[in-house]
Amino acid sequence: MPRNVIDATQWLKPNGNEEGLRSLIFEQGDSRGKPTRTNRLEISGEIGTHLLAPQHTDLNGKTLSDLDPKTFFGEGIVLRFQVTKPDSVIGMAEVQASAGVALLQGDVVIICNRSGSEFTPMFTPQAGKWLVDLGAKLVGFDENIIIGDGQSVGAYSAFLDQGVPIIKNLTNLNQVEG
Repeated sequence: MPRNVIDATQWLKPNGNEEGLRSLIFEQGDSRGKPTRTNRLEISGEIGTHLLAPQHTDLNGKTLSDLDPKTFFGEGIVLRFQVTKPDSVIGMAEVQASAGVALLQGDVVIICNRSGSEFTPMFTPQAGKWLVDLGAKLVGFDENIIIGDGQSVGAYSAFLDQGVPIIKNLTNLNQVEG
């Protein structure tokens, strides 16, 4: 079957519209020579597409370099949700209905909010535990899903405490077929 490569990364835009991101330019030097221009990108919070390893919730957990590279490749499933109201939740029942029997041991799971930024649902820890129990080895979330209830653990722990890394802030998932 032919396969396409889709760039699902959310790019950082210095001095653009990304909240919490700014580019700083410094002039360094002394009176004997010309100043040197240095650029620095300053990021506050978790913006842009990024990976979370188990060490995110457990300082003794695995880092990204500790994980088997095979974790990031393989067959997978995209779970698509059409959220139609504010304060929606993607819980275990919604995930079970979407995944059905299609999720297999060792799959990569990508979770997509087809509503875009209009309604941003919360993904529950119970739904995360169900995916891990069925054998998800990696889970990715689009940029319009809140993982957990805003606490430091929430749904993060459901994945990371079991060694399942998380990809956050994916984009262009509407291009993924199948």
